[in-house]
Amino acid sequence: MSASEAGSEKSLDLLLKGGHVIDPANGIDGKMDVGIKDRKIARVAPSIPEVESVRAIYVSDYYVTPGIIDIHTHVYTFQSSDGYVMSMTADAHLPASGVTTTVDAGTAGWKNFTEFKERCIDRSKTRILAFLNIASGGMAFSGT
Repeated sequence: MSASEAGSEKSLDLLLKGGHVIDPANGIDGKMDVGIKDRKIARVAPSIPEVESVRAIYVSDYYVTPGIIDIHTHVYTFQSSDGYVMSMTADAHLPASGVTTTVDAGTAGWKNFTEFKERCIDRSKTRILAFLNIASGGMAFSGT
């Protein structure tokens, strides 16, 4: 690799330009640029030059936040006795709202938790935590 090629490497994969960043953990609440490298936040600053990034997206009309946690969902999908699929699929609904982590609020109980974990939790890109229902079949099969 020549010296000019080495100097042309971009330090960021993606640059979000001019969004209103709200990050309470780091005391940020204002217009900022966010630089991303290897799917991780690499820099947050008032102005990051576009030349440092492979791609830039202008987000001045948007809020930029860390992933949101939804603490009450029902994402254990199961088929009811009349054939309907109950609950929602986490990956189909939550990421569009900025939710990266959710807590299923007791849809599964001890009897069906393993199936919930293997079929839903382990396969989901959205991080799913779960409250285990006191009923053996959870809300899904509360009569069991």
